[in-house]
Amino acid sequence: MSISDYTADAFLLLITGGPLILAGLIVLIVIQSPRLKKKLDHLLFNSNHFNELELAAYNQFPLVMWKVLAYVRAIVFPKSMRKRFGDLNVPDYVSVLDKFLAYLTIIIITLFIITFINAISSVIFLYFSNQ
Repeated sequence: MSISDYTADAFLLLITGGPLILAGLIVLIVIQSPRLKKKLDHLLFNSNHFNELELAAYNQFPLVMWKVLAYVRAIVFPKSMRKRFGDLNVPDYVSVLDKFLAYLTIIIITLFIITFINAISSVIFLYFSNQ
């Protein structure tokens, strides 16, 4: 096998791996949504921190997933949320399973980003290797 065959195989693996990772991430977000909403919605998404328009927008479909990612960020990186939420320590309000799922979400997002970067670099390599 030549180098281009290995590159094509790696590229196909990345192209199929990216959507699978993204599907796994969506499933993980859907699993976390009701759990974290019940525990953290009254703490983070209330009228003290958001106006009524923002609260209404975050209850519609696409932004509900974004809200779960905000919960995950508050659990995994609580210091990054201090500007808007003050000294609220979110990890104290969630269970060990919720913390595990939040860290797993961050790992899967990182894996998706790495896969995307590898796919782009493979496309660039294949483009320039054929010239």
